[in-house]
Amino acid sequence: MRLNILGGRSLLRTAAVAATVLAAGCGGGGEAADTNTSVSPASSNQPTTTTSATSEPSTSTSDAGVTGTRSSISTTSTAQTADTEITREFVAESTTSYEVGPTSVNGVSYVTALQINSGRTPQKLEINAGRNRNRFLGTLGIPDDQRSSSSHQVEISLDNAAPVLSVLVNFGEAKPIDIDVTKVLRVRITVTSKTSDSGTIAIGDPRFA
Repeated sequence: MRLNILGGRSLLRTAAVAATVLAAGCGGGGEAADTNTSVSPASSNQPTTTTSATSEPSTSTSDAGVTGTRSSISTTSTAQTADTEITREFVAESTTSYEVGPTSVNGVSYVTALQINSGRTPQKLEINAGRNRNRFLGTLGIPDDQRSSSSHQVEISLDNAAPVLSVLVNFGEAKPIDIDVTKVLRVRITVTSKTSDSGTIAIGDPRFA
Protein backbone atom coordinates (compact mmCIF):
# COMPACT_ATOMS: atom_id res chain seq x y z
CA MET A 1 0.00 0.00 0.00
CA ARG A 2 2.83 2.39 0.78
CA LEU A 3 4.46 1.55 -2.48
CA ASN A 4 1.36 2.57 -4.41
CA ILE A 5 1.24 5.91 -2.64
CA LEU A 6 4.88 6.57 -3.45
CA GLY A 7 4.33 5.55 -7.00
CA GLY A 8 1.38 7.93 -7.30
CA ARG A 9 3.38 10.80 -5.92
CA SER A 10 6.14 10.10 -8.41
CA LEU A 11 3.68 10.20 -11.27
CA LEU A 12 2.22 13.48 -10.06
CA ARG A 13 5.66 15.02 -9.75
CA THR A 14 6.59 13.89 -13.23
CA ALA A 15 3.39 15.38 -14.62
CA ALA A 16 4.04 18.67 -12.85
CA VAL A 17 7.57 18.88 -14.27
CA ALA A 18 6.26 18.20 -17.77
CA ALA A 19 3.64 20.88 -17.40
CA THR A 20 6.26 23.35 -16.23
CA VAL A 21 8.52 22.55 -19.17
CA LEU A 22 5.58 22.89 -21.56
CA ALA A 23 4.61 26.24 -20.11
CA ALA A 24 8.20 27.44 -20.32
CA GLY A 25 8.36 26.33 -23.93
CA CYS A 26 5.22 28.29 -24.83
CA GLY A 27 6.47 31.36 -23.00
CA GLY A 28 9.88 31.20 -24.70
CA GLY A 29 8.24 30.94 -28.10
CA GLY A 30 6.20 34.06 -27.40
CA GLU A 31 9.30 36.01 -26.40
CA ALA A 32 11.08 34.93 -29.57
CA ALA A 33 8.15 36.09 -31.66
CA ASP A 34 8.20 39.44 -29.86
CA THR A 35 11.91 39.76 -30.44
CA ASN A 36 11.56 39.09 -34.15
CA THR A 37 8.74 41.59 -34.38
CA SER A 38 10.75 44.36 -32.70
CA VAL A 39 13.84 43.70 -34.86
CA SER A 40 11.91 43.66 -38.12
CA PRO A 41 10.72 47.33 -37.91
CA ALA A 42 14.25 48.42 -37.03
CA SER A 43 15.69 46.69 -40.10
CA SER A 44 12.92 48.10 -42.32
CA ASN A 45 13.90 51.67 -41.36
CA GLN A 46 17.46 51.25 -42.62
CA PRO A 47 16.67 51.54 -46.39
CA THR A 48 14.91 54.86 -45.70
CA THR A 49 18.03 56.27 -44.04
CA THR A 50 20.20 55.01 -46.93
CA THR A 51 17.93 56.61 -49.54
CA SER A 52 18.15 59.99 -47.79
CA ALA A 53 21.93 59.82 -47.70
CA THR A 54 22.26 59.03 -51.42
CA SER A 55 20.04 61.98 -52.43
CA GLU A 56 22.62 64.54 -51.24
CA PRO A 57 25.32 63.73 -53.86
CA SER A 58 22.63 64.08 -56.53
CA THR A 59 22.04 67.73 -55.47
CA SER A 60 25.77 68.49 -55.55
CA THR A 61 26.05 67.11 -59.07
CA SER A 62 23.21 69.34 -60.25
CA ASP A 63 24.83 72.45 -58.76
CA ALA A 64 28.14 71.63 -60.40
CA GLY A 65 26.40 71.35 -63.77
CA VAL A 66 24.84 74.82 -63.46
CA THR A 67 28.15 76.34 -62.46
CA GLY A 68 29.88 74.75 -65.43
CA THR A 69 27.28 76.12 -67.85
CA ARG A 70 27.65 79.68 -66.53
CA SER A 71 31.42 79.61 -66.63
CA SER A 72 31.42 78.63 -70.31
CA ILE A 73 29.80 81.95 -71.37
CA SER A 74 32.42 84.21 -72.95
CA THR A 75 32.50 87.87 -71.89
CA THR A 76 35.46 88.85 -74.05
CA SER A 77 34.66 91.71 -76.42
CA THR A 78 36.31 92.30 -79.78
CA ALA A 79 38.89 95.08 -79.72
CA GLN A 80 37.94 98.17 -81.73
CA THR A 81 40.42 100.21 -83.79
CA ALA A 82 40.55 103.85 -82.63
CA ASP A 83 39.96 106.72 -85.08
CA THR A 84 42.94 108.85 -86.14
CA GLU A 85 42.52 112.62 -85.72
CA ILE A 86 43.51 114.67 -88.75
CA THR A 87 46.03 117.36 -87.78
CA ARG A 88 48.19 119.79 -89.79
CA GLU A 89 50.71 117.00 -90.37
CA PHE A 90 48.19 115.24 -92.63
CA VAL A 91 47.89 118.25 -95.00
CA ALA A 92 50.10 117.44 -98.00
CA GLU A 93 49.53 120.65 -100.01
CA SER A 94 47.19 123.64 -100.20
CA THR A 95 46.48 126.64 -102.44
CA THR A 96 44.93 128.61 -99.56
CA SER A 97 45.52 129.31 -95.89
CA TYR A 98 44.11 126.93 -93.26
CA GLU A 99 44.39 126.08 -89.61
CA VAL A 100 43.50 123.26 -87.22
CA GLY A 101 42.00 124.33 -83.92
CA PRO A 102 38.81 124.85 -81.90
CA THR A 103 35.68 126.41 -83.40
CA SER A 104 31.89 126.25 -83.23
CA VAL A 105 29.61 125.14 -86.09
CA ASN A 106 25.83 125.55 -85.87
CA GLY A 107 26.06 125.91 -82.09
CA VAL A 108 28.24 122.83 -81.57
CA SER A 109 31.75 123.34 -80.24
CA TYR A 110 34.65 121.30 -81.62
CA VAL A 111 38.02 121.06 -79.92
CA THR A 112 39.58 120.18 -83.26
CA ALA A 113 38.37 121.53 -86.61
CA LEU A 114 40.03 121.85 -90.00
CA GLN A 115 39.29 125.45 -91.12
CA ILE A 116 39.92 126.38 -94.76
CA ASN A 117 39.75 129.88 -96.23
CA SER A 118 37.44 130.18 -99.24
CA GLY A 119 37.33 132.82 -102.03
CA ARG A 120 35.61 133.64 -105.29
CA THR A 121 37.95 131.27 -107.12
CA PRO A 122 38.24 127.57 -106.18
CA GLN A 123 40.77 126.87 -103.42
CA LYS A 124 42.19 123.38 -102.83
CA LEU A 125 43.61 121.46 -99.88
CA GLU A 126 44.83 117.87 -100.03
CA ILE A 127 45.02 115.43 -97.10
CA ASN A 128 47.34 112.43 -97.14
CA ALA A 129 45.38 109.19 -96.59
CA GLY A 130 48.42 107.00 -97.31
CA ARG A 131 46.37 104.16 -98.80
CA ASN A 132 45.96 102.70 -95.33
CA ARG A 133 42.71 104.31 -94.15
CA ASN A 134 39.12 103.13 -94.36
CA ARG A 135 36.83 106.15 -93.96
CA PHE A 136 37.07 109.94 -93.88
CA LEU A 137 34.73 111.37 -91.21
CA GLY A 138 33.73 114.79 -89.86
CA THR A 139 31.05 117.49 -89.76
CA LEU A 140 31.06 120.12 -92.51
CA GLY A 141 29.79 123.66 -91.90
CA ILE A 142 30.55 127.35 -91.57
CA PRO A 143 32.03 128.63 -88.28
CA ASP A 144 29.56 130.55 -86.15
CA ASP A 145 31.80 133.65 -86.16
CA GLN A 146 31.34 134.09 -89.96
CA ARG A 147 28.75 136.31 -91.66
CA SER A 148 25.21 134.99 -91.61
CA SER A 149 25.05 135.47 -95.41
CA SER A 150 27.98 133.11 -95.96
CA SER A 151 27.53 130.34 -98.49
CA HIS A 152 30.19 128.03 -99.96
CA GLN A 153 30.37 125.24 -102.50
CA VAL A 154 32.40 122.29 -101.18
CA GLU A 155 33.64 119.35 -103.24
CA ILE A 156 35.60 116.32 -102.02
CA SER A 157 37.41 114.07 -104.52
CA LEU A 158 39.77 111.10 -104.18
CA ASP A 159 43.07 110.84 -106.12
CA ASN A 160 42.12 113.41 -108.80
CA ALA A 161 38.91 111.55 -109.66
CA ALA A 162 35.47 113.15 -110.00
CA PRO A 163 34.04 114.50 -106.75
CA VAL A 164 32.38 111.92 -104.51
CA LEU A 165 30.74 114.78 -102.57
CA SER A 166 29.51 118.13 -103.92
CA VAL A 167 27.36 120.23 -101.61
CA LEU A 168 26.33 123.85 -101.02
CA VAL A 169 26.88 124.81 -97.39
CA ASN A 170 25.02 127.79 -95.91
CA PHE A 171 25.54 129.54 -92.59
CA GLY A 172 23.81 127.73 -89.71
CA GLU A 173 23.99 124.30 -91.37
CA ALA A 174 25.98 121.19 -90.44
CA LYS A 175 26.45 118.30 -92.84
CA PRO A 176 27.99 114.95 -91.85
CA ILE A 177 30.91 113.55 -93.86
CA ASP A 178 31.42 109.78 -94.16
CA ILE A 179 33.45 108.78 -97.23
CA ASP A 180 35.05 105.44 -98.08
CA VAL A 181 38.79 106.08 -98.63
CA THR A 182 40.01 102.48 -98.88
CA LYS A 183 43.35 102.41 -100.78
CA VAL A 184 43.12 106.17 -101.42
CA LEU A 185 46.35 108.21 -101.43
CA ARG A 186 44.97 111.79 -101.34
CA VAL A 187 41.68 113.36 -100.23
CA ARG A 188 41.18 116.69 -102.05
CA ILE A 189 38.85 119.38 -100.65
CA THR A 190 37.85 122.21 -102.99
CA VAL A 191 36.02 125.27 -101.60
CA THR A 192 34.46 128.21 -103.44
CA SER A 193 32.59 131.18 -101.95
CA LYS A 194 29.14 131.72 -103.49
CA THR A 195 28.93 135.34 -102.27
CA SER A 196 31.03 138.41 -103.03
CA ASP A 197 32.96 137.94 -99.80
CA SER A 198 35.59 135.38 -98.93
CA GLY A 199 35.14 133.33 -95.80
CA THR A 200 35.92 130.10 -94.04
CA ILE A 201 34.48 126.63 -94.05
CA ALA A 202 35.24 124.09 -91.32
CA ILE A 203 35.25 120.34 -90.84
CA GLY A 204 34.61 119.62 -87.18
CA ASP A 205 36.27 116.59 -85.63
CA PRO A 206 38.04 115.49 -88.87
CA ARG A 207 39.38 111.95 -88.63
CA PHE A 208 40.23 108.71 -90.39
CA ALA A 209 38.66 105.43 -89.31
